[in-house]
Amino acid sequence: MKLLRKILVSLSSLPLSAFTILLVYSFMYLFLGEEVYVAQMEILRDFSVLLKEFLVIAIAMFIAIIAYQISYEKIFEKERKILAKVICMIALIVCFALLPIILAYYLLADLGTFCSVFIILWVTFVTIFSLIMAIKDFVDVWIVNKKLDDFKK
Repeated sequence: MKLLRKILVSLSSLPLSAFTILLVYSFMYLFLGEEVYVAQMEILRDFSVLLKEFLVIAIAMFIAIIAYQISYEKIFEKERKILAKVICMIALIVCFALLPIILAYYLLADLGTFCSVFIILWVTFVTIFSLIMAIKDFVDVWIVNKKLDDFKK
């Protein structure tokens, strides 16, 4: 049941990938200009290109979300050994941060501008997400240490 729930949550990658494509083309228009945007829209006249972009990003995000859910749960299990936590952390980095970039780089290589903007957008997203998680962990540790200090008194 837990795995089915994780898979259903990971299916949120479908609307997220459509939104990501919208963001990529929006950033393309804002930062690269109207000429590049119009040229990319001409490429999209072929529906298979849009479908290819959607499928690659959806699969990459699906794997990233499910890897995040599984790894994050395993990292915080109390009975896990340090080696298992390190392996889960490496899997999280590879599947969540690197896999979408690698898939986009190789499978969308013929769409150079789209691929470049997506990679920049994904790296920015992963950086912001990592900073948020680091701040959350820092605050959690700070609260626990404060409670331990209060308990010692």
